[in-house]
Amino acid sequence: MADIFDLVVIGAGPGGYEAAIEGVQKGMKVALVENRELGGTCLNRGCIPAKTILHTAELYHDLQSGPSIGLTAREPVIDMEMVQKRKDEVLEQLRKGIASLMKTNRISVFYGTGTILDREHVKVALSGEKTGEKAEEQPDGQKQDQVVLETGHILIATGSVPACPPIKGIEHAHQAMAVYDGTCEPGKKVVMIGGGLVGCETGLYLQKTGHEVTVVEMLDRVANESFGMYREALVWEMEKNDMTMLPKTKCLEITPNSVKIENADGVQVLKADTVLYALGMKSVDYSALKEAAGEAEVFVIGDAIHPGKVDQCTRTGYIAALKVGASEESVAYIQE
Repeated sequence: MADIFDLVVIGAGPGGYEAAIEGVQKGMKVALVENRELGGTCLNRGCIPAKTILHTAELYHDLQSGPSIGLTAREPVIDMEMVQKRKDEVLEQLRKGIASLMKTNRISVFYGTGTILDREHVKVALSGEKTGEKAEEQPDGQKQDQVVLETGHILIATGSVPACPPIKGIEHAHQAMAVYDGTCEPGKKVVMIGGGLVGCETGLYLQKTGHEVTVVEMLDRVANESFGMYREALVWEMEKNDMTMLPKTKCLEITPNSVKIENADGVQVLKADTVLYALGMKSVDYSALKEAAGEAEVFVIGDAIHPGKVDQCTRTGYIAALKVGASEESVAYIQE
């Protein structure tokens, strides 16, 4: 027999869990389905790991400058194992905070991959323990291999993943987020393909910890999608730390130890011990999920619509939950 809910949300990133909370506050019984960790990409693989590790780099850099301000200490050494351990502890604490929110709001969290069977049923292939949650602490029935959820409404919040561009030799490069999970240990000379926020912040961390970083960006300026004072502070910090920035520059080819680029100065080859790329995000393909729902209205929110900022995810999640819980007369007002 299927568990019955008013709303099933597939995806537990900022948009998904915001929609789930708002749904409960509108009087609905809500299930949240997640096949990785609570918190989505931003918390687990993007913004939060980046800021945590960058903080270590800033302290390391400040200690190196100590003698100039009368502070003498032994030569600082970065212990990457401890850096990763601290980062993991920060992420786990934040995930537990979200789990507590779900419990407080009586939201049933199912860890596994959700598949829409039809307009009223979602099947979850359960994945057992996830992010420190024990099986006995999960909703009834999760000890099975799968569970079917019956629902009046379905919301897709499947988020986005890093884009992998069709650059010749891209297989020789690593996605920038690999630096944060320890799966990539960059060499001395690093070329970062992509000068957006992820590329700039990752490059700054590496520059401050002893690497020589060159950022290659096609647009007129780096960190273009960032805003106001933060962008100004970030670019100023990059300049202060002697990072090389090459705007209006196209990446033509990547080899195991170089990057071929083209800009107003012509075609050049940059030597590199490690090549990283941070070329934006792309929405996870949810077409099969939506097709299975037939003619039923399925709400799609956040990065699943178009990769953007966290506030876009939470805002669209909140509005979608309002629409689900609203009367027909209220929907037109909400959409205005």
